[in-house]
Amino acid sequence: LKEITEEELSKHNSHEAPWLAIGGRVYKIKKYMSQHPGGAEVLLEKAGSDATEEFKQIGHGSNARELMKKYCIGKLQGATLMSDEDLTNKSGGEGSKWLIFAILAVIM
Repeated sequence: LKEITEEELSKHNSHEAPWLAIGGRVYKIKKYMSQHPGGAEVLLEKAGSDATEEFKQIGHGSNARELMKKYCIGKLQGATLMSDEDLTNKSGGEGSKWLIFAILAVIM
């Protein structure tokens, strides 16, 4: 994988060419934004930075992790690459609370 510096990642923080780092990998997400179930805005909030914790908190499943592979453009310099298991929020915690809140908001 190509090594990408935090400085280079930080330059990609706009709608025109957004990148995200998740689990030590860097993703070019422009083509995916309109497909993201949580909306493009969620992705743009973290564009140009590391979104690993947010990714884990939401509790993304194996389908999401598999889909990400085609958008991977490199490795964040100095980062340790996380496995799919490492990216799974095993506690359920915040991600589950957010999901319940979102479902309730839709129902009401």
